[in-house]
Amino acid sequence: MSQPGPILWGFLAIFTALGILALIRMIRVQRRRQSSFDDRPVIRDEDDVVIDPDGLEAIAANAVVAAQRAAIVAAEALAEHAEAEALRDAVWQEHGIAARALETATTATGSFPVISSVSGTDQKEISRAARAAYRRGEISVDELQAVWQRVGGWDPVWAQRAHELAKLRADGAETWRRYELAALAERAARMRADVAVIAARALADEAAEAAREAELSHRP
Repeated sequence: MSQPGPILWGFLAIFTALGILALIRMIRVQRRRQSSFDDRPVIRDEDDVVIDPDGLEAIAANAVVAAQRAAIVAAEALAEHAEAEALRDAVWQEHGIAARALETATTATGSFPVISSVSGTDQKEISRAARAAYRRGEISVDELQAVWQRVGGWDPVWAQRAHELAKLRADGAETWRRYELAALAERAARMRADVAVIAARALADEAAEAAREAELSHRP
């Protein structure tokens, strides 16, 4: 089971840093506007295109907001994946318990003695073969009872064990079905988290680059 804690803390750190960065940018812009609107620098790029520093500030601010939102989405996706992973592991443990209980019951049922009210080697062999087929899951309880009734080997005590064995098989099948669903949900949650993390990192890089360009635009 993965540990999303460090990743979550990392996104919280990014979120905080981006928020501080946005606040600093806003303060700088406000101070420049209050000091002198006419003295703001005019920058030209290599193609002699005028670059507005305030425009770059706005781009940087928007990039910060987008990165913050992506960081929140990524943190939520990671938390959802952690929950799905925990549920999958819990259901797997339940299935393991059910499987072990079925194995124990099957072994105990196989060691239970054959009882036949009709003498004869053929009747005993038929009864024994029917029980073996039932333990392998090849015939149902009703079919097993029908065989016993025909050969005179019906045993109420063993029949009760057979019913218990059938219930354990059903429990095992149900826990396996739940595990498959939980595993499918976990894989889907992991994919969503991976996509969200990649997007958050990309937007964080874009925000940092936009902030750098805005900072350079104010240098003489």
